[in-house]
This record gives sequence, structure tokens and C-alpha cells, in this order.
Amino acid sequence: MKALFVAGTDTEVGKTMVCGCLAKFLASQGFKVGVQKWVSTGDEGSSKDIEFSLKMLGKEKEGLANLELICPYVLTFASSPHLAAELEGKQIDVQRIKESFYKLSGSYEILIVEGIGGIMVPLRRDYLLVDLLKDLSLPVLIVARSALGTINHSLLTIEALRTRGIEILGVVFNSLPEEDDIIVKDNMKVIGHLGNVQVLGMLPKLDQNEKIYKAFRPIGERILQKIRRNT
Repeated sequence: MKALFVAGTDTEVGKTMVCGCLAKFLASQGFKVGVQKWVSTGDEGSSKDIEFSLKMLGKEKEGLANLELICPYVLTFASSPHLAAELEGKQIDVQRIKESFYKLSGSYEILIVEGIGGIMVPLRRDYLLVDLLKDLSLPVLIVARSALGTINHSLLTIEALRTRGIEILGVVFNSLPEEDDIIVKDNMKVIGHLGNVQVLGMLPKLDQNEKIYKAFRPIGERILQKIRRNT
């Protein structure tokens, strides 16, 4: 497995935190790890999400020569990629993204690609993010909220991936404030059972990155087992 894609069931579900923690964990296991985000919206100049993952890897973005490969599109308006691009008089060039992916993945043992909202967001008005995942045959790690509403979002995401023959590595849940523990526990069981996927764990509500990373390590071990089975 040269690369994997971290997909959210929606926007703001914790993809960036999972990407950063996973990158740091795999690097701690001796892998040469790279990170990428094809389109970042709501940013100026560089992707804040990528900056976070690079920080978790102990890298400074100013010292990297391949920032255009790491995030080919950085768009100002916080919206779906197709609209953010159109407002700047641009159109997302899928071939440019593919070329940046191939070049970057060749430089690392594992490349972690962070998603953009949910998998059904349009990159253009005629091309969805999930279409690109299918074209590149990337295995997907799903990040989902753990609270009320996640069953619908998660099962729809799983179904959309499966109908396109895209491999699902498993689901990581991310805790949010004001959750009901009874609902959360049942959500995880239902999604694992009805979605026929491995529940890899849940990130707890913590206020420091190092504490979150420490809690992530058992999840990272399970993901690493999946990676090793695919190599």
C-alpha cells in the first residue's frame, strides 16, 4: 500500500486530526510518510490542514520544495471545491491532481491523502471526489462523528464507496462535545454491523494534541495491521 485516503462522512468531522496522528504514528514505526490534500478551501496561500499534519511530522512547510504537489489547489472561499474554484475563475484540473499524486507517492513509503468534506463533493460540476478515488484505486479510511446523526452519514458513505468497488480500511470515530454515551456506543455497533466494516476506535474529547495522539496510538496499530495485510 503506497497510499491511503482519509475520507470524512461530512465536513469538520476530524479528518485533519486523524491524518496528523496517523502520519506521526507511521513515522514512529519507521515509515517514510508523506501527506497530501488535493484541494483546500477557505485558506490563503497554504492549507492549514496540511500545515497541521506537517507539524505533527516535525516538518516546517517553508522548508519543503514540493508544496504545490502537497496541495495542488488552495482556494480562498470556504465551500465545495467546484464553487470555490469558479469564484476565482478557475476549474479543478483532475489530471493535475493525478500527476501530483503520482509524483508525491513515488517519494514516500506511505502517502496519506486528506479528503475534502464528504466523498460526494464535486471537484467540478461533472466530476465528484469519489470519482477520483475510483480512478486512483485508493483504499479509504473513514472518519465519522460519533454522535447522533452519524449512522445515516456513515452508512451512505460506506454504500457509495462499495458500489464503486473502493476498498474500505475501516472507520475511526471522533468524539464531539455534548454527546450521549448510550447513543455513541450504539452508533459504533450499528455502523460496524450494518456497514460490515471494522470499527478501528474512537478519539476521545481532549484539549491537547499530544494527549489526542497518545489516545490515537492503539487506533494507529490497528490501521498499521490493515496496511501490512495489503503489502
